[in-house]
Amino acid sequence: MASEGTRSIRADCLTSISLWTSDNPIAIKQHEDFGTGLASHGVQVVYPISSKHLLIMFESNFWNKLKSYDRMSIPLSENDVKLYNKLQANQCYRQTYSSDKNFELLLT
Repeated sequence: MASEGTRSIRADCLTSISLWTSDNPIAIKQHEDFGTGLASHGVQVVYPISSKHLLIMFESNFWNKLKSYDRMSIPLSENDVKLYNKLQANQCYRQTYSSDKNFELLLT
């Protein structure tokens, strides 16, 4: 169960692009220039739970407008999937993993 300080959403990949994971699978997505620490204002913590699903936890004060979506499922667009895949690649230690072994996104 998420704490009172977070909102959690399961995001579903409905595109032909699979979600990636890495040797450091918990990615931190900062909001603007507030920082990337877990206590940073507006931070999102992203964890791929499969090639088609992400768990996204949001800092609740900044993302209060998402309260009605707490613990619900939302679809990811192709651009969303690419963004979260790039987060995995940028924040990995050495290796990124894909179920379909397609890393063309890294070439762009």
